[in-house]
Amino acid sequence: MRVFGLLILMLAFLSFGGNGFRGDYVLLNSKEFKVKGETSVGKFSCKYSLTTKDTLFLNQTKGLADKIPVNDFRCGNFLLNRDFRKTLKVKDFPDASFILSQIEKENDRYLYDLTVLIAGEEKKLKRLELTPKDNGLFGEIKLKFSDFNLEPPQKLGGAIKIEENIELEIYLSAE
Repeated sequence: MRVFGLLILMLAFLSFGGNGFRGDYVLLNSKEFKVKGETSVGKFSCKYSLTTKDTLFLNQTKGLADKIPVNDFRCGNFLLNRDFRKTLKVKDFPDASFILSQIEKENDRYLYDLTVLIAGEEKKLKRLELTPKDNGLFGEIKLKFSDFNLEPPQKLGGAIKIEENIELEIYLSAE
């Protein structure tokens, strides 16, 4: 009887594979949200990483919802951190929210809807794509500061300007 039970466990493991990808869900062990952009003197990248177990359900209305403290984004140094927080009006809106929903697997990619809430402004995006990458799922979304009624910051009397276009990257690491 023990041999039979061990055989069933081995078959289950082999059929699911050793990673977090299953038929109707994906087991996650971390999430990363990154905001990237360009200035007149270079590029910037502010990211938030969360190591937590979660489940990404497929073909259901239920999805992933993450409420992220804006103060927890890291941009590389305290000056960039401060400017990022000020731009996103952290005093009035301390959290940003990212909600992935309507997630469907289509061949080797995953389609989903995204709702982003930043600085009190909500933007809904439909039929975005996550693709497998480094034992997880990766997606890039093109946005603009004006999508959230935000002004790109300027420094030194306008000598240093932040470009209007920004990019949101999402990486969901599977077990």
